[in-house]
Amino acid sequence: MKEANGGITFFIIVIVFIIAMAGVMSFTINRSKAFAVEGEVLTIIEDEKGTVLNASGLTSSIKTLINDKLKEAGYRTTASCSNLEGTGWIAFDRNADKKSGLNDAAFCIREVKVDYGDKLRRDCNGASGCTIADDNTFDSYYYELAFFYNLDIPILNQLLRFSAKGTTKVINK
Repeated sequence: MKEANGGITFFIIVIVFIIAMAGVMSFTINRSKAFAVEGEVLTIIEDEKGTVLNASGLTSSIKTLINDKLKEAGYRTTASCSNLEGTGWIAFDRNADKKSGLNDAAFCIREVKVDYGDKLRRDCNGASGCTIADDNTFDSYYYELAFFYNLDIPILNQLLRFSAKGTTKVINK
């Protein structure tokens, strides 16, 4: 009887080890996909150097390029944009179509206006002869993107979700 218990214990330890290793491999693959797609989409947006978002979502040229990258990478993870820091996030599905809400998004984008006036006020700090620009003088934006990845352990499914965030360079319109 003693030998039977030892065999079962060893079998359980092996099974737990295999499940844990599969979870680590899954996490690594999901993370690398998210960061790869995020980097490629940032490059696409920076290369466009202009309007990326419109009332219906992404411009058609950007949408096509992003959709191709998502399919090429096999990116499938979804999460909620409402969990991200800041406001103004827009959710998109796996086909790069704008979603009506913030849940079940493949990725999220937000456009942030650069406030040069605030920066100049900090830089001047009351110095004489320092001119502060009006906030409307510059029309510059940058885009923040968030793609998601998760810890997906076999049998237990998706346990934890993480986001891969990136920011474009400042784009002058």
